[in-house]
Amino acid sequence: TVFATTLAGALARETGAACFSSAEEAATGADVALLAVKPFAIADTVRLVRSVLPESCLVLSVAAGVRVQAIEAALSRPLPVV
Repeated sequence: TVFATTLAGALARETGAACFSSAEEAATGADVALLAVKPFAIADTVRLVRSVLPESCLVLSVAAGVRVQAIEAALSRPLPVV
């Protein structure tokens, strides 16, 4: 939404944090990818970003009840997953 985009931009300016408009944009070239989405959204989120994650990227998940094996399967390539 426009409000969320405006709020995110203001927060980024205030804190110096980066602000992205998509998960793919945020994950491009990441050293670490933190998956902080609802458990039901993990597989779809991983499929969105897997092609832009470098081979050396560490994938971290804080989604309750999601097994490492499920994330590895969604990645479709070997990346370290915690």
